[in-house]
Amino acid sequence: PGNELPINIGVSHGTSMLLGIFSMSTKKASRRRELIRRTYLYNDSRVCSLQEYQKQSLESPHQRICQIPYTFVIGAGKLSRPQDHDDDEPLLLETDQNGAVEIDCTYLNIKENMEKGKSTTYLKYATSVAKISGLDFIAKIDDDTVMSMPLLLEFIDNELPPTPFNRRIYGGSFVPSRELQHIYAQGQFYFMSIDLADYVANSISATER
Repeated sequence: PGNELPINIGVSHGTSMLLGIFSMSTKKASRRRELIRRTYLYNDSRVCSLQEYQKQSLESPHQRICQIPYTFVIGAGKLSRPQDHDDDEPLLLETDQNGAVEIDCTYLNIKENMEKGKSTTYLKYATSVAKISGLDFIAKIDDDTVMSMPLLLEFIDNELPPTPFNRRIYGGSFVPSRELQHIYAQGQFYFMSIDLADYVANSISATER
């Protein structure tokens, strides 16, 4: 009995991962969002909207149930906006280009794009959320990728450490870049620890990226 460890060791909630589902302001993308809500985002209290996660973090930060908050990420800026948020304009908008609002969507103040700055702008927003609401990892997934949430939750619980042990962790489906002579995780799904996301989003310029 004298050698028994205390039951409550470390954090009192599971490792968390923000899942940014990249979408657009089109009818096709809207149908996909509705399908995703009805399938892999449905019926598990460990998966919730980002708004619900922020509420849980505020009301009971040490007893959060949700581990995977999600948000649909949309480039909602005008055509005159840059593709990467690197100026002093607001980071977010309240609606998409058409004035539409969905409560589980994040409207980035950039021109819609796939590979020119949407990801880094999302990381900039996600790291700002992490500093307030507490997040361990940030993930990006395409809206045409089908995710097994039970497997993702199992992977998070078994393999990904919470803050402050989540340093320099980066994962996904890796492919080589012969041009740049390194490997990188493809856009269908990848994740990284908060420190890496903060470095990419806030420590290097859009040109350097």
